[in-house]
Amino acid sequence: MGEVGQSSWQLPPLVPDDPPPPYSKEDDSHELSPDSPGRVCGASVFHQNLNGYGWKTLSGGSYYELGASREELRFGVCVKCILSARSEYLHIHDGLEPENDILANMSRNFEATPYGGKEQEVFNLTLHAVEGPREAEEQVEMYQLRDSEWGHRNTLDLVIDIGGRSERFQWRHSKGKEVKGLAGCSSGWKLVRLGSQEVGVGGKRKSREYGFTIDGKEVVAVIAQPLSFKRDFMFAFLGSGRSGALGNAWETAALMSGIWRWWNSVNASPD
Repeated sequence: MGEVGQSSWQLPPLVPDDPPPPYSKEDDSHELSPDSPGRVCGASVFHQNLNGYGWKTLSGGSYYELGASREELRFGVCVKCILSARSEYLHIHDGLEPENDILANMSRNFEATPYGGKEQEVFNLTLHAVEGPREAEEQVEMYQLRDSEWGHRNTLDLVIDIGGRSERFQWRHSKGKEVKGLAGCSSGWKLVRLGSQEVGVGGKRKSREYGFTIDGKEVVAVIAQPLSFKRDFMFAFLGSGRSGALGNAWETAALMSGIWRWWNSVNASPD
């Protein structure tokens, strides 16, 4: 991530060897090969693959510009941790300027609430009304789990309405094929659809089907920090998340929660 610049919103200069858009032949080794159909949902806002380019702001936060490449930047993301108030905030702008509309925001106040029979920390996500994708504001909750099934620790449960039914999605740390296929790195985070009707071959990493977990659940998004320092992170939708079938509200919540999961891991904020 870049250092503090003279302006909080100043775009870092391009470097001569900046990577080409992710669909060029040069990047074929890290392509998401098995599942690349076009979206079927007209309300989709985000590209299937997004890169994040960021720097520190004068106010002490982090700012990222998102797009398929540096030449196709489309959204701005601001993340800030206020230690004195024990609060964290993240919001996504519909554009690259601070005055652009906010698509969604997330707040963390380190407060616990009953979930799954235990007191778990809750995050509040607000998806604002946007002409086209959403006619009304939506509220989504995410929970920090200290312990979960299959030995996963510090996972995040995202609870959101899909087609009139509440579904759970879980961010898990991963060293699987989906992460390596995205960024060529050894580890990252994957978003698992816990209630998925489509069940694949689970089991050990070498034998299980691409796009599925050890317990046979579908992987619908991944985020990772690439080996190259030219990009801060890479994000991609997979499976039913890539097709657009889960809807724009889910896409927004998945992207926002994934960026926070990655940002929290690299900035060592309280977990």
